[in-house]
Amino acid sequence: VDMSLVLPEGVVIHLDGKGLSRSATIKQQQTPHAMGGKGAVHILHAWCSELQVCLGQYKTETKSNEITAIPALLDMLEVSGCLITIDAMGCQKAIAEKIIAKDADYLFGVKDNQEVLSLAVFSAFKEAALTTDVDTQNDHNHGRKEVRNCRVLPASDLPEWGRIADWKGIETLIEIHSERHILTTGVLEKGTRYYISSLNGVAQEFNQLVRSHWNIENQLHWSLDVQFGEDDSRKRIRNAAQNFSTIRKIVLNLLKANPEKISIQRKRNKCA
Repeated sequence: VDMSLVLPEGVVIHLDGKGLSRSATIKQQQTPHAMGGKGAVHILHAWCSELQVCLGQYKTETKSNEITAIPALLDMLEVSGCLITIDAMGCQKAIAEKIIAKDADYLFGVKDNQEVLSLAVFSAFKEAALTTDVDTQNDHNHGRKEVRNCRVLPASDLPEWGRIADWKGIETLIEIHSERHILTTGVLEKGTRYYISSLNGVAQEFNQLVRSHWNIENQLHWSLDVQFGEDDSRKRIRNAAQNFSTIRKIVLNLLKANPEKISIQRKRNKCA
């Protein structure tokens, strides 16, 4: 019987890394590698919030190595017809080509690690007419109010010096301007973020998709740290940290697949 997981068409997969902070001692992390030091284990995850399942992981030595780890993790997955969301660390031309080659779409955060692209997207929105596709969404939870305004432009609006041809499959530019009001302190935080995508969508869709990327933090990384105590784990011998990280995600997948409407902690207690 073929038990392999076949992902539905259009499902969203979020890629992001998480460090196992105590998989190396503080002294080891502060010592240069040439003198015998080593960094904490860093695991790149592929999370599908729609299915509530961790699809795969890939070990790296540091967060900066995610750039080489992302293509390796993608090679392990069948993602045709899916959308891959990655933060600005993964906004790389080679990764865009890899995703398009696998018949998938991408949504990348854009920051100054791609200086030309970042400036080009900023310039495109600065020069844009007021008739661009716009969507506003409001959230009120956890003691804060947040308003997110999303604008969308076609990638053809990039200035010529933005080298649009360098980005395989690029179709859309996205701007998210957010205002977050912390009710307990009265602090108002404002920020503007930019994204590119190979999807040809509308502002309402992209406003939701950008927001959904943080599900990997809330649904996977938070569970591993708070419910499984991963950050407090001091397993350091050989591959123990990586192996136990794999086991935790197998367990989390099984618990989330259980349809009973109780918390993960209560499910664990019942298993025990």
